Amino acid sequence: MVEPVFPLTDDNETLARRLSLTALDEIDLFPKYFEVETVNACNARCPMCTINDWEKRKDVFMADELYEKFVGEVGNYSDWVIHIALNRDGEPTLDKSLPEKVRMLKDVGIKKVTFATNGQLLTPKF
Repeated sequence: MVEPVFPLTDDNETLARRLSLTALDEIDLFPKYFEVETVNACNARCPMCTINDWEKRKDVFMADELYEKFVGEVGNYSDWVIHIALNRDGEPTLDKSLPEKVRMLKDVGIKKVTFATNGQLLTPKF
């Protein structure tokens, strides 16, 4: 029997439990949490934000092919993955295909899909 690289101690047992792992060795298997930025732009200019320092990109939206590849790969681990957030720094509601992107993840079995928004673009029909 091979000993775990990170045997559970009081300190790392707490960390493993917070990450929904039975041992820290499982951290090498596949990520349980994702932040996927499908939009690298924002409609707000909050004073504390670094948006003016962001690298200017020709295409601020993630390519559909890349997103579909991500969904296909992460879907193989849907029983393992706990949470996917469809935002990082950008404003996800700038992406008009956001509802479809959420549906694609749900269709492959991802249980928790979220995004954070400034809410400015939300409408009853969004």
